[in-house]
Amino acid sequence: MNSQRDGVDFNLAAFSVIMNKHWNSTMLDEELKSAMVEAFLRLPFWLSESGNLNNMQYWSENHQIGWKAGKYLIGKSKFAS
Repeated sequence: MNSQRDGVDFNLAAFSVIMNKHWNSTMLDEELKSAMVEAFLRLPFWLSESGNLNNMQYWSENHQIGWKAGKYLIGKSKFAS
């Protein structure tokens, strides 16, 4: 996630499962949770948001769905509450 390479948007769904279903698991220590939250806060979810876009793709339909769905699902997670 921190590398912000192309394809990061495809991993957002998996991270949203962790954040929605397993956030309170003892397998996730506070250091890992903090690192995940910081990575998401630095991640530009769309072209109009500030941040380093690097080589991440936003234009194609599948990437647009990945970014929008990821932002929605992570926004609904327990960490966002």
